Amino acid sequence: MRRPTTLRSPRLLAGVVALVLVVAAVVAVLALRGDDSPGGGAAGSGDAAPQVTTLDQLASSDPVVARGSFCDRVPDGAVVAALGGEPTASSDYANGDRAPLTEQTTDVAHEYGCSWTSGTGATARAWVFAPPVTRGRAAALVRRGPGRGCTAGTPASYGDPTLASTCTSRTSGQVTTTRAGLFGDAWLTCALTGPADAAAAPAPSPSTQPADPQDRLDAWCVQVALAAAPDTSE
Repeated sequence: MRRPTTLRSPRLLAGVVALVLVVAAVVAVLALRGDDSPGGGAAGSGDAAPQVTTLDQLASSDPVVARGSFCDRVPDGAVVAALGGEPTASSDYANGDRAPLTEQTTDVAHEYGCSWTSGTGATARAWVFAPPVTRGRAAALVRRGPGRGCTAGTPASYGDPTLASTCTSRTSGQVTTTRAGLFGDAWLTCALTGPADAAAAPAPSPSTQPADPQDRLDAWCVQVALAAAPDTSE
């Protein structure tokens, strides 16, 4: 009867040892890579970033706004919450397009903007100037104030410097609340328009936005600023 082969050759023993060392090295590398994988790192590395929902949170996050098109990045849920219901119409425009700048004026736009309107006539708008805006120019816009038929709104941290206003239309009687501010060299504006009687405004879903018009505006402006951040997907 043949005896089982034994590993007596020094060359064969050295080969086996080398193979064991290679396998151990591969296992160690895979273990290290596992620490960099989602959920596989040190404690807390897989935690999601805090969700920005308030103006104070937005200000503390040091937001950056790009002077370009952003409307397709505004979340549908943010539009529904701002309007208090599904939009029935929407529009957007880019720098150089002819666009409605006021209720009575259509001109070539030097901005990127968009609007959504519900069946009740409520409108959510947002736009950013295409040319860069200096701090001096922004300060002049703030000093000039909101314009005829408008009153200055409650100051808040929406860019620096910042401007808030409430305007009542002489033709429709609807009220438009607006926030605007300088983010870097980008002058960004967000606005909501609805009935003068807040009680007649469409009530938003309790799970999305508060019913208070000012709170709804602030929440809308936060979403606009987040959407207007530079697009890093390309």
